[in-house]
Amino acid sequence: RDLVARLRSLRDGPTTEADERVGAAIIYEALGDRLAANRPLAGDLSLANLRRQFAEPPGLILTEQGWQVPSKVLAGDPVFGRHRAFHPQVPGARQLWVTLQVRDPSLEDCLAVIGECARTRRRPEGEDVAVVLETLRLLAGFLASEAPSPHTAKRLRRLSLWTSRGWTTLRPVYAVDDPALAEGLGGEYRVWLPGGRLSQFKALFEPLRIHAVSSDDVTVIDPGAATVDEDATRLWRSAVSSLQSDFAFNEPSAAAALRMTWDRLSAFEVRTNADLRARVSGLGGDRGVEIPVRAKADATAQVLYLADGQDLRRVDVGGQAVASLFDADRRQIAQAWLAACAAAADERAVQPIELAIQRAKQESAHTHEEMEARLGAIRQETAEHIMA
Repeated sequence: RDLVARLRSLRDGPTTEADERVGAAIIYEALGDRLAANRPLAGDLSLANLRRQFAEPPGLILTEQGWQVPSKVLAGDPVFGRHRAFHPQVPGARQLWVTLQVRDPSLEDCLAVIGECARTRRRPEGEDVAVVLETLRLLAGFLASEAPSPHTAKRLRRLSLWTSRGWTTLRPVYAVDDPALAEGLGGEYRVWLPGGRLSQFKALFEPLRIHAVSSDDVTVIDPGAATVDEDATRLWRSAVSSLQSDFAFNEPSAAAALRMTWDRLSAFEVRTNADLRARVSGLGGDRGVEIPVRAKADATAQVLYLADGQDLRRVDVGGQAVASLFDADRRQIAQAWLAACAAAADERAVQPIELAIQRAKQESAHTHEEMEARLGAIRQETAEHIMA
């Protein structure tokens, strides 16, 4: 009772903003401790009376938006920024917020906040950059754990998204995990720009009707126009050796995520074409869409195509192209590639390390090739015997 009375006098009395904030935090922590201990003293407020006291306008919860009643406040980290009031982040006060029935953010809150950001029609700036990013993460968590109702599903399909063409409720919108490809597509097509790597938003693709475009949907146009860059190829092979060693010592799961053997990766050539262009399938039209690109790794031809050999050292170009050859976090691979290029450029001696899982993968691939060759020969002999 005394703590609540002190909180009310703090709210209504003349005080500085800093003193008000710190004083309220001390009281919230004390109330949280008392409630968590669950040992009522003579004269204490009942829980129902405590809730009534906090619910009397203008409220007794001091938020970034001023004093609020519990029904107007959300619990947890302030992911919505200025768009919603959250309880103050006070250590030890959790039981107070639980007792006051301060609710967690909901899926509906996420949709409403995204809508408010979109209605500005402006690029997310300042605090709103983090608000959009964290709200999408929260929304992805909701959708990964529970299917939306039919009404909510309809709203999701028309949710405003920030794209390379601005805010839009129209579809299709494309999710592109390769920055070089996204840049090439973004001028003509609506490419989604959530603010973070796409792997964390996969649960949103289907509900929001977002079409994912991968590196496998991209083929280089006129590959013969690209010429071998000997310097870049030497750097490539040295950097691949550094990357293999780094992953063997520090990131074995990343090493195992390579979709080919390390020997095959090392054997790539780097070829350059200042007018490098690629065809993207799945965007409409039988022939696909032609766009300029900065890089494209062709695993079948064992070639890394670049618009400029210097781009091999860039995280968002060479690094992302290398990352497309791994079934792993592309950001992690691209960053590691930058370090590998730096080590290669310094001509640091690297002892290649081959893990057991890599040897097993290489042996499996070799055995598969031999089996296919043997079966092919048997089929040929059988066909010739039948013909005879």
